[in-house]
Amino acid sequence: MAEVDLESHVLVNKGLSIEIMEGMGRVAVATKPLDNSYLYQVVLCERPLLVWEVGDMEDFVHQFQSAPQETQDAIMDMFHPPLDSDSSPIIAKFRDMAGPLAEATGTDVTWAHKILAICATNAHKFYSGKTTSRKPHSAIFAYASKIAHSCIPNLAYTSVKSEDDNNQGALQYKVIRNIPMGQPAAFSYIGGGRVLYQTPTHERREKLWRTKSFVCQCKRCSGPDYCRSVQCNTCTQKMFVPCIYNNEENDYQPTWTCRREACGIRNSQDIQLQEKLFDDRLQALFQQHQQQTDNETQTDDSAIQALQDLIEESKTSLSPVHHITIQALETLAKWTAANAAVTKETIAKGGLFKIAAEASLQVVLGCECVASGCPGCFDAAVLFSSSAANGTSTGTGDVLAQHDPIYEMGVTAFTASKLLMHVPEASRPPHAMSMIQRYLPIIAQLAAP
Repeated sequence: MAEVDLESHVLVNKGLSIEIMEGMGRVAVATKPLDNSYLYQVVLCERPLLVWEVGDMEDFVHQFQSAPQETQDAIMDMFHPPLDSDSSPIIAKFRDMAGPLAEATGTDVTWAHKILAICATNAHKFYSGKTTSRKPHSAIFAYASKIAHSCIPNLAYTSVKSEDDNNQGALQYKVIRNIPMGQPAAFSYIGGGRVLYQTPTHERREKLWRTKSFVCQCKRCSGPDYCRSVQCNTCTQKMFVPCIYNNEENDYQPTWTCRREACGIRNSQDIQLQEKLFDDRLQALFQQHQQQTDNETQTDDSAIQALQDLIEESKTSLSPVHHITIQALETLAKWTAANAAVTKETIAKGGLFKIAAEASLQVVLGCECVASGCPGCFDAAVLFSSSAANGTSTGTGDVLAQHDPIYEMGVTAFTASKLLMHVPEASRPPHAMSMIQRYLPIIAQLAAP
């Protein structure tokens, strides 16, 4: 096979090169420090090699067979897990799919198995420029296939229209965190937003193993799990303690140890029982809400009150940044905003919209903490209290500035800003507008064409 030209479809490259790194293979790394001066700038723009309907592998194979030889060579040169792996769930799945695909497309079974593995490992979700509906497709890229994964990514990508002859569009990667020279460029293979920062380590690793056939060794997966932080119920300072996993046998047994020696290790079984009890309560509320949705009725006040009670208890029994707390807050924002829209709540009243906005902003703060490796440093009751508005609360400004805004929460911050428009100015949560202002550069990037 001829040497593959990875740059063949690249439109913009402002500082990446392909290097071989131990334990990672061929990856894109920064050729210079991509620091704050590059923040939110496009560092890579590339046209796809092939675009196909999501899940339609017969469509992919037919396109592959009619593609130029250099395109076929570039795809067949891409990484895939070993086809003889007995432990990889995705390889076993594709082994079963290879026969029917080979028969339908007139190809070899081994080749079909390999192409399925390549697509699963390297394909991007992509909004093709071919259709006005902009529905999601799958696409495969020569250069972007060498972008690594991280659960604290330094790149984010989006699909854009292009002016090429076939109007397939292009993929853009933007810098969202500093990338030191020589370090890998990475995005999240499991999505962004709350999903990224409020999914526990063992669940992220399990999903990556199941869908990509590797065990993530990024900084977050190798360190404390901050989205399972809990409050130390022994020390007087009520510190929040992150979860540490015992990974000696890959069983992900969690432990929680306060940094004050006098407190020591909390009972892991008790904490896991608390997590289960809160999760069971939340799931029961989801079921109740689904029944009301099926009956085409709005969420009743008792369900919203039960959800608010769960949140307050979870903040103290677990923590404000625990993934169950954040999921409940996100749900509260969704339910109250929907009820406000159904009841046509006026701006003069704005109570439900205010609850939704406060909940959304707490989701943002919680995810900022997790992304920064913080077990929880804010008190929502202080941030959004009347005393904070009157300036009698201390440290609120410091809390807001303690962590950098994170790109992945830009949509949630924008949603909160729209909710606040329905709340009278005098009734808006203190510091809410300051939080929104911190996210304006990110919101502007998300709104850009």
